[in-house]
Amino acid sequence: MSLFLLLIIIAGAVQFPYVQTKLVSYVTTEFSKTIGYDMTLEHISIWWFDTVEMEEVSITDSENNEMIKVKSLELDFDLYALLDETDHHIDAIDILGASVSLT
Repeated sequence: MSLFLLLIIIAGAVQFPYVQTKLVSYVTTEFSKTIGYDMTLEHISIWWFDTVEMEEVSITDSENNEMIKVKSLELDFDLYALLDETDHHIDAIDILGASVSLT
């Protein structure tokens, strides 16, 4: 029962703009460290822990050249699959308005 209550509280918290802004900062910082390039995004929305939408995603190289620009990126996933250490997978990715420039 307490785990269910915790999930409800977290689900409610991520709907607030302040929490979403903090998530944007965390996601971009960690992903930038992982890939070795700067990443920015304007907005992130999380719906019930199974869909994440990111808007205005940009990845730039060390010379500040834009490598990837995406207007909207939507990830559909199963939360339990992401938490499973042996079977990480994403159900679907929808990308709108993407451009890739690798020079």
